[in-house]
Amino acid sequence: MLRNIFLILLFAITSGCGKNTITPVQDKEHLGSGNKSVSGDSAVVALRNSPLSFNPLLPQNETSQLINPLLYASVVKEEPDGSFTGDIARKWEISTDGKIITFYLKNIIWWQDAIELTVADIKFTCAAIRSGNSNLREAFSRCSLEVVDAYCFRAVYDEPFAPALCSWTVPILPSHLLLRENLPDSAFNYQPIGAGPFSFTSYSQDDTLILSASQSYFLGRPLLDKLVFKIIPDTGNAINLLLQGKIDILELEPYQFQKYSGSSEFLNRFTVLKKPCTDYISIRFSKGTPLTDRNLRNALSLAIDRERFEGRPISSPFPPDRFENPAVKPMEFSPEKARKLLESRGSGAGGNSICLNYPAELSNQAAIIKDSWEKIGVTVTLKSGITTEITGETNVFLERKAYGSDPEFCDLPDGVPEIARLMAEGRRTLNMDQRKEIYGQVQKILAESQIIIFLSAESGFYAADKRFAGLKFVPGRGFNFQECSVPQELQKY
Repeated sequence: MLRNIFLILLFAITSGCGKNTITPVQDKEHLGSGNKSVSGDSAVVALRNSPLSFNPLLPQNETSQLINPLLYASVVKEEPDGSFTGDIARKWEISTDGKIITFYLKNIIWWQDAIELTVADIKFTCAAIRSGNSNLREAFSRCSLEVVDAYCFRAVYDEPFAPALCSWTVPILPSHLLLRENLPDSAFNYQPIGAGPFSFTSYSQDDTLILSASQSYFLGRPLLDKLVFKIIPDTGNAINLLLQGKIDILELEPYQFQKYSGSSEFLNRFTVLKKPCTDYISIRFSKGTPLTDRNLRNALSLAIDRERFEGRPISSPFPPDRFENPAVKPMEFSPEKARKLLESRGSGAGGNSICLNYPAELSNQAAIIKDSWEKIGVTVTLKSGITTEITGETNVFLERKAYGSDPEFCDLPDGVPEIARLMAEGRRTLNMDQRKEIYGQVQKILAESQIIIFLSAESGFYAADKRFAGLKFVPGRGFNFQECSVPQELQKY
């Protein structure tokens, strides 16, 4: 009862180091915005795909990655410049040897079902990661968690772990709801309860997801009342709905951006927001002969003109601008060299018949690759959907992957001793310049061996109704819906 009374009063804790101050949130004020703004209105957002789930520890797609930061809180947040700020942590201390991080939580943070968030929830989330298949599993297996009290814990590492803070950007899950659940099968995965700025209201599969402003959010209730996400796979239909005013925010296809970015009529109604490179496209090989042949891999890579893809050609899965080595260039485009490499292998070497598996959303890219490989004499069968079925052909896989925020969390091939050695050295090295040099060596090995064929880093653009003040797209976190507002005279819903 006391907790419910507290929620009705809508107290929120301001962030920052040192002693917390508790400030009442007024209905027409928002702590995160830094100024007095009017609450109300909704944002209607078009999505191309349905989310895989709302549980951030289970497999995610781009839609899940856009939604989950709105539902959940994390210990820390990563800023666009690579620095870290507290989310539910008000401060932290790192030992001189880099092996211990002591986190101090903000007091009185609530789950959206009026239960208090404490270190017990963080301990549960860590255990769930260690027992699951998340790409953070190895990172959390490197540390033990020591509970000091309900609002303080220590992450203890056996050796210095450079991306430690980065790993603590993981969303925290509610232990009181999931402790006795089998996570992959839990109803929670589609009816989540978080501690983020918005709460789950309803979801109709492949149709509509509705989130509502959380009354208990520790930084203050967002000014927008609701977020309505519409699943609209047909991009032609989606742009028509945007122009008709039936949706407010849409990710533009490249041809749509080219068509409308120069239109004064369009730009008078919509703000165009750049989506930074968050995903990349690559080709991975099935294990075994004939793809153990480096000449075959290089031939297939040389045959592809990366300029035909939207986005920037790449040579590794490392985050651009921070860890990418500019001296290592993407593979050149040279069908002539590709043919010579194939000829040098001999007619009986195999690999001249390939099955390219691809997800449906990459059908255009798959067609480009098929065309490129057939021009050098390789027979290509396209198969929509990832499969490991043995077909008598060589299976390769076209994939879209999200950039890891640190090289430690990038998807690298197993079984390459020199890459494993360098990655181990990189995670122990705390000096950023030295880390960049180490990962530059990894990037060079990847470029020379073509163990994975890296194609392009994808960026994009969103069109958003101009009535939303302060709307931004933040790398790694998506839209800052909790910080934007709509002037009262422009409110639509």
